[in-house]
Amino acid sequence: MVVNVASENHLQEAAERGPVENMHEQMLMLKRVHFDESAALTSAEKMEGMRISGLPLEEQLFAFNEWAMTLAKEAKTGTQEQIAQSTRNQVELTAKLAESERAREQSDTEVIRLKGELRIDNLTKALSRNATQKELEARLRRIDGAKDKGRRSDEQQTLSILYIDLDHFKEINEVLEHKGGDIALEEFVQLIKSKIRHDDKDLVGRYGGEEFVVVLNGANSEDAYNKAEELREIVENELKKRLLESIPNKAKEIDAIAGTMSVGVATYGTESPSALSYEELIERADQAMFHSKNSGRNKVTLYDPDIISPRDKKMAAENETPIDAV
Repeated sequence: MVVNVASENHLQEAAERGPVENMHEQMLMLKRVHFDESAALTSAEKMEGMRISGLPLEEQLFAFNEWAMTLAKEAKTGTQEQIAQSTRNQVELTAKLAESERAREQSDTEVIRLKGELRIDNLTKALSRNATQKELEARLRRIDGAKDKGRRSDEQQTLSILYIDLDHFKEINEVLEHKGGDIALEEFVQLIKSKIRHDDKDLVGRYGGEEFVVVLNGANSEDAYNKAEELREIVENELKKRLLESIPNKAKEIDAIAGTMSVGVATYGTESPSALSYEELIERADQAMFHSKNSGRNKVTLYDPDIISPRDKKMAAENETPIDAV
């Protein structure tokens, strides 16, 4: 009797299938070696294959080996040595397939990790610009869908964004140097995160060098304005203190910086007469933010087309300088 052993090409083809198909393929190969080429798996054997494939990789080899030995005892053809050698071959194949599956899982894990890194700004750990845009766009679509279905929940129909700029950041970078500027951005984001909701209700994303977007789910214009004021106050009161704790040798320089922020607020949902894209909503908040800056900084402005000046609009339109990291 000639014992058929799977070729490398056959092994590769099996490895490309799912775990259940892999197991059934191996079981069928071994059964045909022990019996004949027309042998097929019984329903019970298929169920056993499904059970084995669902085990952790370390346990699959042991379970398959047990099944193979049971099959060998039932075989009616071939010598004991042929049966033993065939079983050893199949065990080796199982080990190789398990190694291939483990490598695939590690590769998938690495892809997931890299995708996660692309969503997060390396320095501040806020969402990246691209991730922020995608999240905002998805949330606007959900609001539009809720409107179409006649839902009345504010959580489903209203959303506000805060466009935030850390005032005089260029000067912060100059007096505290680049490392101090990085620390300022990190502490700035931590202060913002400490005052917003989590569990995917609210989010903060880095939109430019020192510019950030905060998305507030279910917040109407009044809610958003109040939250923006709360954030503005905590930054004004705490940012310089945190910087002093982090870089105490720069006390004089820290005392000289502003340590404040300017904010623009825009709302979408029940207060919006017509649909807006996420770009249009951000543009409104950006214009309101520049109105705050042009009015003396360290202020919050709620978007209102009647107060937005041509200068505000011009500066917002020219504000297209996202950093490479976001």
